Amino acid sequence: AGKGEKPFTLVLQNQNENLVSGSAPKSQQTALAAVIAAVLPHPARYHQIFSHRQTKTPLYVWQPVPPNEHYVSLGCVVTAEPRPPPIDMVRCVPRAWARVSTIKPTKIWQSSGGFGASQLGVVYSVNRMAALAAAHGKAPPAAPFYELAKENYHLGDDVLFLREAAKAEAAAASPMAFTGLSAATGKAKKQPPKKTVAAAARGRGGGGGGG
Repeated sequence: AGKGEKPFTLVLQNQNENLVSGSAPKSQQTALAAVIAAVLPHPARYHQIFSHRQTKTPLYVWQPVPPNEHYVSLGCVVTAEPRPPPIDMVRCVPRAWARVSTIKPTKIWQSSGGFGASQLGVVYSVNRMAALAAAHGKAPPAAPFYELAKENYHLGDDVLFLREAAKAEAAAASPMAFTGLSAATGKAKKQPPKKTVAAAARGRGGGGGGG
């Protein structure tokens, strides 16, 4: 989130009371974790956009690469180390849940250019979640930039492949039936209720995320 703003979060809520209030909490947690993994997967890998190393604190900018065409990443990740960030740092979101941002990108950082063309780069804030996009060189990063399209989601027919994947993952992780899942987004104002699982986090840094 931007300076002075609270993180933009995505919360997954189980609608099956039996799955939440049953007698096997560890199995329930395993099932919910499997659903999250199916609906909001980690990226397959990272692509390094550029690096700026000739300073006291080096800068490395990474773009999460979604696992397949059904998912998108909402921003990039910035680190101070040359190795890629941990895969589980961010999550991708379903393409069906995303829209192309119409907010005008805002440049928030540009390298000085005094260390050669190989270390030129720019970083922009690109959507209502204040997620980051970056590019090597002086030109702005190329669109499109994605953001979450709605405030609430349900694993219905519009994302049938997600619903089936989530059911399969949950069935494999727990003997209890998985019947429904909804998602809600917004600026976090308080801790989620006990029957929710926080599944994606800061706009800045991922992506991601997501991170």
